[in-house]
Amino acid sequence: MCMSAAIKAKIRYFIFGAPTELDSNPYITAEEVAKHAKNPIHIEAGILAEECIQQIRKARKYDII
Repeated sequence: MCMSAAIKAKIRYFIFGAPTELDSNPYITAEEVAKHAKNPIHIEAGILAEECIQQIRKARKYDII
């Protein structure tokens, strides 16, 4: 969903930390979505990945996302 919004907003450089979660349905990575964009998108993945994953886990533990 974020990648689709980025494409529509014509963002060309996309940076994110946490990888696509294995239980995503459907399981489609940002890189796969970007391949189908009309304009090229540079993706930088895994920035502070462990910190991002921990933040997501903590938020889910307290049911705030």
